[in-house]
Amino acid sequence: MRSLVILGVVGLLGFLALSYPIAGLYAWGWLNMMQPHQETWGLGSARLIFVMSLVTLGAWLISKEPKTFPPTAANILLVVFTFWVIVSQIFSLVPDHSFPMTDRFVRVLIFVILCAILLTSKVRIHALIWILCISIGYFGVKGGVFTILSGGAYHVWGPTGTVISDNNHLGAALAFILPLLNYLRIQTENRWIRLGLLAAMVLVFFSVLGSQSRTAFLAVFAGLALMWWRSRHRAVLIAALLPVAIVGVTFMPDSWHERMQTIKTAEEDASFMGRVDAWVIATEVAKGNPITGGGLRVFYRQDIADAYLLEPRESRAAHSIYFEILGGMGFVGFALFMALITLAILDSFWIRRNARSLPEYRWAWDFASMAQVSLVIYGIGGAALSLEMWQGSWLLFMLLSRVRWQMATEMAATRPAGSRFRKRPAGAAAPTSNAVPRSSQPTSGKPLS
Repeated sequence: MRSLVILGVVGLLGFLALSYPIAGLYAWGWLNMMQPHQETWGLGSARLIFVMSLVTLGAWLISKEPKTFPPTAANILLVVFTFWVIVSQIFSLVPDHSFPMTDRFVRVLIFVILCAILLTSKVRIHALIWILCISIGYFGVKGGVFTILSGGAYHVWGPTGTVISDNNHLGAALAFILPLLNYLRIQTENRWIRLGLLAAMVLVFFSVLGSQSRTAFLAVFAGLALMWWRSRHRAVLIAALLPVAIVGVTFMPDSWHERMQTIKTAEEDASFMGRVDAWVIATEVAKGNPITGGGLRVFYRQDIADAYLLEPRESRAAHSIYFEILGGMGFVGFALFMALITLAILDSFWIRRNARSLPEYRWAWDFASMAQVSLVIYGIGGAALSLEMWQGSWLLFMLLSRVRWQMATEMAATRPAGSRFRKRPAGAAAPTSNAVPRSSQPTSGKPLS
């Protein structure tokens, strides 16, 4: 029955994509991030994502949808980075080993590039944020219920065959979407939807704990601390967050507390020290191949590690977005990756600075504020996890660039010559394409809550 339902939904979305490529784009993202066919019996090996991507790309090419690629710094760098992923494959030390990872990564980046072209309005941007949160939040809600019912005695795992199938990766991805769930809650007028999103946030938090990932645990609390620090209503926020955090932590079993205690003695933990060995191997491979690196995940091979090390170390997954890129794509790829992260941060600050005094862009201010929390979570969580190919982070980089481009374009069309973005002259017309009606503004007027 599940298989028939999924096939029916995908078939309907594919049919809609022929007339509305944006529907195909959303379906492509949903299938890619949530992998709903993995929840069925018999469809796990079906190439639904590939078929949907071909339908979407074909429909887009013959449609009247925009074909112009916004020439932002982040978008241009994204294209260059995609090109460098391919270059690293061409010069890979073991091409057959790195090709599956290169193929996966390039598909993710092509999807993100198409999103940058088609997300031409606030409505479309919001729809993608909803899809991201629903796709990942589904496992958070399900995992949160499981954690509560099982008393936290078992690990929460992600969808099979995906980047976030591992419990640690799922925990970090769930921590990443928590601020975005809060953004959707702030922007939603319907009381029941707001309550539903609040309940989902609580369950996602329990799911992060249930993943029993030490990295995700640190990342989520760092994100919550930043959210509290940036809020204008700290007392209200601490009153809401503290009880949930206390109940959640005290609810978990002794085995969970013992595992979290090892954070203090990381140098004595075999798992962490194994990651340090992998970081050393990745660095040495990058030194030996500074321009293109050794190829994605090639340094996982023991023969490659032995060839670049003076003393033996056991090869294994790097478990770090930074060292994965460094060892796989060299110092050039690493510089491009760090530049993309830096541009995302700069875009978020630009949006906050220019949207602060403009009511019609209050949604953008809220989005940039919550995106900054997600970026902190990703930066901390990714330091010890291999999440460099996860779609969620790349979509956030693109969304920040797209929102900034859209704001700048609309403001340039309405401001007098020589004026700056931040102040709108009295009586000047507000942007019409993406302006938020007064009725859609948060009734409380709180930027963070």
